[in-house]
Amino acid sequence: YKEFIRENIFTPLNMEHTGFISEVDENDFFSASLTYDTFEYNDEADGVAKGAGDIVSTAPDMDKWMTGLSSGEIITDESYSEMTTDYSSDSGMIYGYGLAGMYRKGIGHTGSIGSYVSIDYMNQEYGVNIFAVTTKDHNEINNIPTTIMDVLLNG
Repeated sequence: YKEFIRENIFTPLNMEHTGFISEVDENDFFSASLTYDTFEYNDEADGVAKGAGDIVSTAPDMDKWMTGLSSGEIITDESYSEMTTDYSSDSGMIYGYGLAGMYRKGIGHTGSIGSYVSIDYMNQEYGVNIFAVTTKDHNEINNIPTTIMDVLLNG
C-alpha cells in the first residue's frame, strides 16, 4: 500500500512533504506540526485507516494532490468525470470515493480522526483548491470554502 501510494501519487506529483504516520519520527518537517497527544502511531494498526490518519501532509502538498487529481495527472479525465458525477437517486450530491457536492459547484470531503478535523474543497470552474485542518472549532471548518469563495467572487 505505502509503496503504491508513494510511486503513483507522491512521487509523480512531487509531494515532498507528505508521508505516512509511521515516518513522523524520521522527518522533522512532520514532527514539528503533528502531536502524539491526539493520535499515536501503532505498528499493529499500520495501514488500517488507508489514508484517514495514516497519511501526513502539508497544505502545499494537498494543493498538488487536489490539482493532480482534477487535472488528469493521477486518473484520466473520464475517471474524474465519473468520480464527480452525482449518481444519487435523491440528488444528494454524493459522488465517488467519499466526495460530496459543495458550495458553488465545488466538490470535497470532510473528515476527522482523534481531535483533528479537516476539509478539502476543489472548484475547477474557478480554479480554486482549499484545504484546512484544525484541532479547534470543528463546526466552523465546514464554512471555510463558503467564506473564501464569497470573498474571492464578491470582494
